Amino acid sequence: MIAAGAEEAIERAVAEVNGTATDASWDPLMSAHWMICGRALRFCGLGLCTGDYCPVCSVMANFDGKPDAAGRVWSAPEIEDAWITGPADAALEYAIGKGLVTLQVVQ
Repeated sequence: MIAAGAEEAIERAVAEVNGTATDASWDPLMSAHWMICGRALRFCGLGLCTGDYCPVCSVMANFDGKPDAAGRVWSAPEIEDAWITGPADAALEYAIGKGLVTLQVVQ
């Protein structure tokens, strides 16, 4: 499911942009990556595109201990967990919904 290298990842991204992607070419890792980048751009703006920045680190640095729009105050570890876990879980739910993966409960 995950691209074997940069060239394959680029080919899959181009297919997404062109509307020719299929379930077989969908990459959960890149999907989660772009969800994180999209969130970061909404929170921090295009300044993230001016250098070599980690989007999650930028949000943690700018919003640690500050209230969000709903008034909740987030700590840096909470921000990091939500920003990584949320997109990863969304990618997993998409894959399950499409029948690309199944879950096995191990006890």
